[in-house]
Amino acid sequence: FILHADWWYDINRSSPDCISWIGIAAAMVSMMTSFVTSYARARAESVGFEVKNGIATRADRLVIILVGMATHQGLWLAIAMVLLAVLGLITVFQRILEARCQMAVGHKTYQL
Repeated sequence: FILHADWWYDINRSSPDCISWIGIAAAMVSMMTSFVTSYARARAESVGFEVKNGIATRADRLVIILVGMATHQGLWLAIAMVLLAVLGLITVFQRILEARCQMAVGHKTYQL
C-alpha cells in the first residue's frame, strides 16, 4: 500500500480521497462476502441441505464488477463496489436463513 499511496492521495491536497477509501473498504467487504457466500452453501451441502438462492448470484456480481470497471472513473467503481458489498451481505444472510429454515423443518435435499 505504501508504494501506491498516490492512488489514494493527491500530492497537492493534504486530505485523503474519501471516495477511494470508501471504494477500497467496500471492495474488501465484497471479497469477504464472496467467500462467506460460497462457504455458507458448502457448509449447508455438507450436512445435506441445498441453499443456492440469494439476491446476487455469481453472474450478477460479475456483471456489477465489469460495469464498474468499464466506466474508468473512480466514483462509479466505488458505487459498484458499495452495491456489490450490500448485495453480498444480503445474499449471505439469505443463505444462512434458508439453511436454518431447512434444518428446522428437517427436510434434507441430499441423502448422506
